[in-house]
Amino acid sequence: MKIDSTLYSYYLEYNAAYKSKSQLIRVISENWFKDNMFCPFCTRERINIYNNNHPVADFFCDFCGEEFQLKSKRQKLGNIVVDGEYNKMIDAIYKNSVPNFLFMSYGLNFDCINDLIIIPRNLYCLELFKKGSLYHILLRGQDGQAVILF
Repeated sequence: MKIDSTLYSYYLEYNAAYKSKSQLIRVISENWFKDNMFCPFCTRERINIYNNNHPVADFFCDFCGEEFQLKSKRQKLGNIVVDGEYNKMIDAIYKNSVPNFLFMSYGLNFDCINDLIIIPRNLYCLELFKKGSLYHILLRGQDGQAVILF
């Protein structure tokens, strides 16, 4: 299986359809991941994508059952990542149904993928997730965002 290490062809395909940059990169990165990645746990050749707005997870492996959530960022990954709804993530932790996280950073012009880091779900603790600050609420326009701390 040959992995495409650039997002540029996806940028060309989806750029005209999305005005929101955050929506554009979500669609680009999720489609790249779906087309190019295998399950890191059982090495199944393809990973399946959930429908939009699936709570907590973006992808799943239909062979081993592992779930994944992808977070993408231009340039370098920092020590804070804005996630989905805080209460849903905390509930998933208590129910032991939290997905594995995938953190991807990409080049300024979608020309390369800099990092793709997998954090297995069994390494999470409640202290890793904080309720978003006023800055993050204003930035994302939603109350109750989760912030992941590294």
